[in-house]
This record gives sequence, C-alpha cells and structure tokens, in this order.
Amino acid sequence: MLSLWCMNAQAQSIRKNYREMTAKEREVYCTALEALRLSGRMQVYATLHSTHSNLSNPTLVPPVINTYIHNSEDFTPWHRWFIYNFEKDLRNSGAPGAVKINMPYWDWTSVNYTSVPTDRTPAAPIFNDSYYTPEYGFLGKYNSLWSLGRIATSSSYPTNVAVNDVLSNNIYSNHTAMRPRLEGVLHNGVHNIVGGVMVTALSPNDPIFYLHHAMIDKIWQDWLNVGNKLNTFSNNTMPSVPVGSFLPNIGVDAIKDSRDIKVFYADNGFVNIDKYTVSNQIDGTNIDNTNTENFRYTGIINLGGSATNFFTVPSGKICNVLSSQAIVLKPGTTILAGSVFSAKIDATSFTTARVAINDVVPDVQTPNNDNKFAQLLIFPNPSKDKVAIFTDPNGEEMLDITIVDISGKAVLYQIINGLNTELNIQDLSAGSYTIHIQYRSGNGVNKLLIKL
Repeated sequence: MLSLWCMNAQAQSIRKNYREMTAKEREVYCTALEALRLSGRMQVYATLHSTHSNLSNPTLVPPVINTYIHNSEDFTPWHRWFIYNFEKDLRNSGAPGAVKINMPYWDWTSVNYTSVPTDRTPAAPIFNDSYYTPEYGFLGKYNSLWSLGRIATSSSYPTNVAVNDVLSNNIYSNHTAMRPRLEGVLHNGVHNIVGGVMVTALSPNDPIFYLHHAMIDKIWQDWLNVGNKLNTFSNNTMPSVPVGSFLPNIGVDAIKDSRDIKVFYADNGFVNIDKYTVSNQIDGTNIDNTNTENFRYTGIINLGGSATNFFTVPSGKICNVLSSQAIVLKPGTTILAGSVFSAKIDATSFTTARVAINDVVPDVQTPNNDNKFAQLLIFPNPSKDKVAIFTDPNGEEMLDITIVDISGKAVLYQIINGLNTELNIQDLSAGSYTIHIQYRSGNGVNKLLIKL
C-alpha cells in the first residue's frame, strides 16, 4: 500500500558528511549540543569514556592499560554504541527541531571536497566559528567557549590511501589486521592532530569527537560492506564499568552491522538502504512502541539493489521515505501485502536543502511475492505520455483503474474489463501519482506512477 504522510517523528539515522548539512541543520545540531552541555549530560558521556579508558585488564600478566575500549577488539563496537546513544540524547535534548538530528561525520581525507578549504587543513570549515554559512563554519566557536585547547595546526591527516589500506584487510582483529590499523593510524592520528581535550580520556567533551568517531564507524561499516570480511569477536559481551554506566546493555553481535541499530552512512550525495528488513526493533526490542520506520535524507536514497542487497517492508510494518532529490526503488525492493510504504520528495522539509529537487525514480519496484497480483507490471514507469499495464495470464481480470494525485484527488478513471490495458497520461502534470487497480473479485492494489 502507498500512502501520503508527514514525517514529524524521529527517523532512522542516515549520517552524512557535515559538509552536506544545510545551515539550518547545523544550527539545530549546535543548539542541541549546547543544551546537552548546559544540562551536564555531555560531561557525563566524557566521564564514562574516561572511566572506561582508565580501566585495566587484570587477566593479563603484566596488566595492560586501556584494553577495554582502546587497543582491543571492543574499540569499534563500544564506540558505535556510545555515539549512537549520544545521538539519541541530541534528538531528545528538547532543542527545536532536534528530533530530526542525524549524527554527521567528518571525512578528514576530504576525498569528496577538494576545493579550498579542504577538511585536511587548519582552515577546515569544522574549525570555523560560524555555522550559519553553508560552506564555512560549524564547531569552531566551542574551542574558546568550552576551553577545549585545540591545536589543529597540522595538515597531516590520514589519507584516502590509508583508509583503503584498512578496507583491504579481510580480518577484523589481530596485531596486523583491520582494527589495529583503523584505531592506531586513522583514529589516533586525528585525535593527536586536533589536540587539546581530544588527546585526553575526556575527549568527548569536544563535539568534534563525535564527528570523528562517526567517520571511524563509517569506515568499519564500509569495510563490512565490501564483503568477505571476518568480522568476528572472541566475546559477545561488551565492557561494563562499575560506576557511571548509563548506556543500555547490548551484545557485540547485535551491533556488528550498523544497519542493526538503524544507522546508515551516506556518501557524496547518495545513501544505500540495503540488506535490510523494516522491523523498528534493535536487538529484539521495539524502539518506540510503533511499527513505523522513517528515512529522511537531502540526497538520493537508493532502496535495495539486488536479491542479496534487499530492502523489505513486511506485512504490518509502516515505512516512510523522504528525500529532497530522489528515491530509487532498485531490484530487491519488496513491499509486502499488509504493509504501508510511502515515498515523498520535499526540499522544504529540510529548510534550504543543498541538492536539486527531482522526483521519485522507481528503477525497479519489485511487486509483492506473496499474492496473486505478483505479475502486475506498469511500463514504462516513469513515462511522459502512455503506460501499459499487464497482468499475469493466470491472474484476475482488472475491472477499472483510478489515478490519484498527491492531494488524494482522482485525476483519471478508466474501465478495463481485461488483463491488459494502455493508459494515456499525456494530460497529467509531471509528478508522483498512485494507480489504484480494482479487480473483478473486489480486491485492489496500489502502484506508484511517475509522470515526467
């Protein structure tokens, strides 16, 4: 089922490069940061991180410091869960518009932003004072405001070559594997370049910490997405601390893939939502007592991709997708009977979105696989003038077809009485429509139609 909707609830997290953020998104993010700082919640996160960092492992002889969340296999899952919960607190900060916050990341390789100033220099916009100008400024003012002591005078940030070296290793954790390179070269290097609080165990007091660790988390997920990776851990239990622990308990196996906690990473204007089934659950627990998942992103949203890179909306679930540019339904996208799926293009929802407005693009909208209307095809779609509608020869006869515009108004009605037909849509305005097909048995089905 396709429906119209308005996304006011919290969305799944689509994290993008902070350089893609609109001026309004930066303003909302900073307002939420300041609310957490004022309430003391941000400092609580820093204290928890410090407590973990200063624990030792008594099972080793001699004991080794920092074996819990640093210099150990738990480095990536612990920090993934840490920034995920901070992101939730940002959304719940009470700041206007904060409910829609997605944690941005700082790509210090600057592979997609090569014009001056890049993100590899002291002049990087992340260090600038003003977050109201889209191209310049974000978190700079907090250096003096919160006495963070940043140095950031070097331009020797890890390169894309170093990132590719990490991605090329197929084993997660041993002395020469992916994790030690990710932590030792990429993670530690940036902490040391920024300096100040960032080189201490209280580094989460600097808001740059979270954007840096979102980048580290993205690289871990990119590594997993490449395929054929040995992403195994010796223990499913993440480190716990005797005091100051407020993070919900979760096992390593439940967060080894960021998709399991509803986190997706966009890159250069695109995000792929694949290998994913809408559930609104994390580790078997319902997130907010609803059956709804919301995805919103200023760039292009690709759903599915293939039989193995699937995107499924099961029966009983509701899925809303919002983009200011395009939503592409690729092979492997399955919207099952009894579910509700909505796709909407709307730049105004993002307030001065920095991408162009196009339309919903159904590359392939995979029909339901569990009912007698599985072979209903609409072609071509999108179309400028005519579309042909075909039903499987063994299926039911169509009785009539109604095309409904985005306001819910019926704009075309045609009696069919057969298995196949052709519709002339030349007089329709460009945009998204719903085709409702009524069958002789009384059953009906909705399909998305794009008029160019």
